[in-house]
Amino acid sequence: MKKITSTVKKVVAVLLASILIFLGLMAYIWFGVLQHYYNVPNELKAVEEYDPSSGLVDDEVYQYLQNSERSKKYELGVNEDGDVVFCKPRSAFNAIKRDTKEGWHYVDRDLDPDVNHISKTFYEEYIRYADEEIDNDENADDTIRYNMHMLSSVLKIYENSFYKHR
Repeated sequence: MKKITSTVKKVVAVLLASILIFLGLMAYIWFGVLQHYYNVPNELKAVEEYDPSSGLVDDEVYQYLQNSERSKKYELGVNEDGDVVFCKPRSAFNAIKRDTKEGWHYVDRDLDPDVNHISKTFYEEYIRYADEEIDNDENADDTIRYNMHMLSSVLKIYENSFYKHR
């Protein structure tokens, strides 16, 4: 009986140690490796307000962002490099996902089912589809084309908020 109790204690100790090591490894991966992919680097943050007369953003896109019911989430700025960025890129990303849902769902369902998730780090394919393929697709109606154009334009601004190697 003592031998069984001793063995059970050892197994529980090994399991607890394994769980602690696993949790420590996951914390290291998240906080030490992955988290910087999701945070806007200081040197790419907006340092001044966007001036619409600069022409860095297409007028149609700028009007779309300003007239949206979520316009506060689309607040534009300019970073140190002179690129247009969103002051709150996460909010802008979530807002454009809601605003253009019909467009990116069309890509997921009809154009390429393998590209089936738009996320904060996986969006380049949606830009490519909007720029290269949606205009040639005879099944896409004007609403989908418009949604994809806006999605692409906003994602190009969103892209300026992060390093290219994400």
